[in-house]
Amino acid sequence: VPVVDFSSERVSTISADALQEASQSALLTLDFGTASPEAERLATYSGIINDKTTALDFLAQTAKENNFTLEWDNQHFGAFVKAISGIVNKRTLLWVFYYNGRSAPISPDKQKIKSGDRVEFRYSPAN
Repeated sequence: VPVVDFSSERVSTISADALQEASQSALLTLDFGTASPEAERLATYSGIINDKTTALDFLAQTAKENNFTLEWDNQHFGAFVKAISGIVNKRTLLWVFYYNGRSAPISPDKQKIKSGDRVEFRYSPAN
C-alpha cells in the first residue's frame, strides 16, 4: 500500500499485515456503578489491539496509557480483577467482566479479543 508524504513527496510502502494490525481496535468501558458519582460513572476508552491481545492485556494497557491503577490475582480459573482506579472489590460488590455485552464465561486473561470487540468491567453486586 503506497503512502505519500506530501511534505517531501516521498513514497513508501506499508505491508498489508502492518496496516491490518494498525487498524485493529476495541472498546473498553469501566462502569463504576454506585462507587462513583453519576457524572463519573462510565469511562470508555478505545485502543489498538492485535490478534494475541486478551481482555486483561487490553485493560492493563489502557490503565497504563490513562494513568489509572489496576490490581488482579491469578486464581486457579484465571485472573480475577480486584481493583480498578482505587475501587476495590467488597463482599457485596465486585468487578465483573463482560465481553461484547454479555457476562464472560471465562476469565479476562483467557479471553482473546478481536477488532470491534467491546470489553467491559462493571462494579456490580456479587451474586
